Amino acid sequence: MTTIYMNHQALIISIDEFKKQIPGYNPDKAEEFHRQSAKMADKAFEKALKSSEFAKVIFVSGGSASGKTEFITSQLFDEDAIIFDSTLSSEKGAEIKLRKVQKVKKKIELVTVIPDDLNRAFIAFLNRDRKFDEQHFFKTHSGSRKTLL
Repeated sequence: MTTIYMNHQALIISIDEFKKQIPGYNPDKAEEFHRQSAKMADKAFEKALKSSEFAKVIFVSGGSASGKTEFITSQLFDEDAIIFDSTLSSEKGAEIKLRKVQKVKKKIELVTVIPDDLNRAFIAFLNRDRKFDEQHFFKTHSGSRKTLL
């Protein structure tokens, strides 16, 4: 399965990668596929929690186009952990995930990627292949920070 992939030692679960498995997926309409891919990632996450030997889970959060995926591939590539790549822009969603990790007694780490320049992140958001409404950018950046706090 390409959406859960081993990158050196880490098991990485990426909502964006799940979109590519959905029949009819088109990056120009990525927003239409987001809810379904998020549900797929959540199921894969639950399965990984139950079946993997990893003792640690790392949640990588931050708004859209903040550089989370790049951070994972450059800084977390050698972690011996399940890595969940998400905005974590919903407090309730984050609480649910945290409870699931606590239930299986794995260590939890949270890494938040906050761009040094929101303007540059917004330009990256507007120019990337996966298209979302502009409000998605602001919602994920404010939501991920609220969840962090």
